Amino acid sequence: MLAYRHESMARGQAEALFPIIQSVLSEAGAGYAELEGLAVTTGPGSFTGLRIGLAAARGIVLAASIPALGVTSFDALLQAMPEAEIDGRAILVALDSKRSDPYFQLYSATREPLSSPNSCLPEEVLRLIGDRPVVVIGDGIAGISEAFDSAGIDYCLGDAPLSVDARSIATLAERNWPPSIEAGVLEPLYLRSPDTTSSDGTPSRTG
Repeated sequence: MLAYRHESMARGQAEALFPIIQSVLSEAGAGYAELEGLAVTTGPGSFTGLRIGLAAARGIVLAASIPALGVTSFDALLQAMPEAEIDGRAILVALDSKRSDPYFQLYSATREPLSSPNSCLPEEVLRLIGDRPVVVIGDGIAGISEAFDSAGIDYCLGDAPLSVDARSIATLAERNWPPSIEAGVLEPLYLRSPDTTSSDGTPSRTG
């Protein structure tokens, strides 16, 4: 790891992203010409954030003629989880969707997917888990903990970052490099349509 930066930002990512990239490259003593590949999260996450990040990644990949690997937010958070904390439990990666239906994906104790990425109500997550003991990671736990407690689910919270970290993405990229042609297609993982508001203030949805 030659250089690393993490910035928590509510807005202004579009203006800040390329200066941050340039700063990290300078710290690493490299330029765009020295890049041999690029890895980026494909989501799920905020619609605006995904569009900004993936547009920047596509631009760099095209300009530098380098391969790229897309990593889901679920896999990135799973990568950051210490092995000792799994202890034979299934792993639920739960992400806050800013609504009542969190984003989630269930994995086995050996980190193999037991479900596809999804977005649904906590009650449906409970049915997927069944009677499995589970460890939960991600910032979506706040939206499902009450349902888990009411149902008597055997769960605990894992010691992993609440949000996606570039170091986990880099580790996964190194492990899965070089990417296949299919893996190199940088498409966002949207699990639901974006919320929009019409000109008269009425909430609506697109897609």
